[in-house]
Amino acid sequence: MSLPRSCILSCTLPSLDPPGEKRALPAPYNQPPFKRGELTDAAIKRVSSMNPLPRLHRSLIPDLKATWKPPVLYYGWSIGDLLPRLVEYAEQHKLARYTVIGRVHKPTTPWGEKLYSSDSEDPDSDGESAHWGDTDEEDEEEESGVYVDEAGSANIALYHMAKEAGIDMRHLPITRRPFGICGALHYPHKLVISIYSNYELAWAIPQDDIEKMQKYLGIQETPAWYVSNMDATWSRFTPRW
Repeated sequence: MSLPRSCILSCTLPSLDPPGEKRALPAPYNQPPFKRGELTDAAIKRVSSMNPLPRLHRSLIPDLKATWKPPVLYYGWSIGDLLPRLVEYAEQHKLARYTVIGRVHKPTTPWGEKLYSSDSEDPDSDGESAHWGDTDEEDEEEESGVYVDEAGSANIALYHMAKEAGIDMRHLPITRRPFGICGALHYPHKLVISIYSNYELAWAIPQDDIEKMQKYLGIQETPAWYVSNMDATWSRFTPRW
């Protein structure tokens, strides 16, 4: 949930510039996507190679009643080398998500659980093998099998790790839980663990909880603001975040 217009000027968070601060955006932050304008290939390359913003400039706090809405930025950490650890955690705790590629007869998880919720949904019930995805010749040449959905598994792992770290998220809507994997423009990993976005400031969790999760994951870097790879420009339309 974005902040109401009446709260934008007074909102205070450690991740934001203080209220009343009128610093100009320094180069290259004074160019798209941080200022309105076309996001060219050159601009994307420039953003991809620059450090994320340590604090959010107040011009990037969304006002949904304004004509123009800013790009989506995620406050969090670069995924770094954590993805294999998150997937391993999900597999060890039988939380991992899987996808089926090609034709597989009665696909199951590594621990034998069917990848169907009921027999009526089982494509094998008519004697055929299960098949997901496109059916063109190029896809049929791909090796069939059951594969780990790394992003989905990592998201589930992060949720359970946050609970183990002692973070209470019961007051948050499911769609606004912190610590989700999101795509970003920034090299080299282009994935971030998002604590919240600039469109979710009303759901921002306490700094103590952020520090608990950072310690649990063993992350050394300070959280910062990363530009979304999906909603990276100013728009007249409110992005779906």
